[in-house]
Amino acid sequence: MISRRRVIATLAAGGAVSLAGCSLLEDVLSDEAKPAIVGEEALSETGYSHERTDEQTLSETVDVGALSQDVSLTNWLVEYGYGGDLDLDLSNPIRYLLFSTPTVSVAGRDVNPLEQIDTEELLSEMSSRSEFEGLEDIEKAGSRDVETLGETVEIQEFHAQTEQGDIDVRLHLGSLTNDGDLIVIFAAHPEAIDETDNVDILTDGIEHPVDPDDI
Repeated sequence: MISRRRVIATLAAGGAVSLAGCSLLEDVLSDEAKPAIVGEEALSETGYSHERTDEQTLSETVDVGALSQDVSLTNWLVEYGYGGDLDLDLSNPIRYLLFSTPTVSVAGRDVNPLEQIDTEELLSEMSSRSEFEGLEDIEKAGSRDVETLGETVEIQEFHAQTEQGDIDVRLHLGSLTNDGDLIVIFAAHPEAIDETDNVDILTDGIEHPVDPDDI
């Protein structure tokens, strides 16, 4: 199996590993995800707007059983925010992020790298890419099903607090595989503002795969 230590290090750098269709003995393996975006209709309905698109290239050595393999991976992070006038301590704190990474296949067997880390670690990693850094007191608050890209995705909900200003926040987390890429869905907003309906509309409006030049 891929070592848990390597998976965590890879995710922290913004990547995941894909060894699909390649010998473990080759020098360097490369793979590239395609971005996932929210369609214009969903953005218009919710009032969200595109904030940034980051291409994240990772070069790493991963452990596969008793072997080591050098990989070069391209992943995408697309972020949206709501820019309305909010009387809160955080500047523009409502965030919706889509992270796409190549799926993993080792020796002909698909492996999801996100299954190698726990949910709290994944929440902390995704929140560190938004305004909500330093989460604490994370508690599961429920889940719901949302339709997107022709399938049903479970969106988990969490209560948490931020270290900065002790703001109560609500987190939303889900994932699915589409066209060979793993897509992580993450949203965060203050508890004082219920964005659940908007999160579901944005999730329903996901488009993938998308040409990076079209974003």
